[in-house]
Amino acid sequence: MYIKDSLDAKLCTDAVQTDDRRFELLWIQVQHGDRTLVIGALYHPPKPLYSQAELLQELERSLDAIIKSPDDTVVVLAGDFNQLPDSAIQQLGLLQLFTGPSHAGHCLDRIYSSEPLQYQCRAVTSTVKTQHKAVIACESKQRIVDINKSRTVHNYRTRTPTQHAALLQYLSVKKWDDISKPIR
Repeated sequence: MYIKDSLDAKLCTDAVQTDDRRFELLWIQVQHGDRTLVIGALYHPPKPLYSQAELLQELERSLDAIIKSPDDTVVVLAGDFNQLPDSAIQQLGLLQLFTGPSHAGHCLDRIYSSEPLQYQCRAVTSTVKTQHKAVIACESKQRIVDINKSRTVHNYRTRTPTQHAALLQYLSVKKWDDISKPIR
């Protein structure tokens, strides 16, 4: 999780964090203007050491502890959810902010929030070596630019009218040869 130096960020209290080391879940509290944001970073591996139900119970426990705080807190949960269904997270009361393709055309890396937020989200090429794209969320007035894009140029042999005519001639002769053969 990367947070701007200018933002006041700290680890959340023990009531929110989990002691269970099987879960890769980290909660950070950030002051953003007059609002308190609690941001969770989750990694749900493809072959977890826990059941899906155990993870959802842990998320529900954390969310309950966050909601009980006296501040007007907004919850954001982001990370690599792998095969965890989108509907399971939405049943916890969280809304989708980003669910676009982030790994080989699949929507593994997602962002959810406890209320509708005016954020622009986009998957960009990561600065670290990974097959996943990095998902960036920022205020909607800012423009997200992927500066790590790579451009590939493919050269193809140009098609000439002579080549096109030769192909059509070949196909027409081949077609009549195939028709005239007896079917066995």
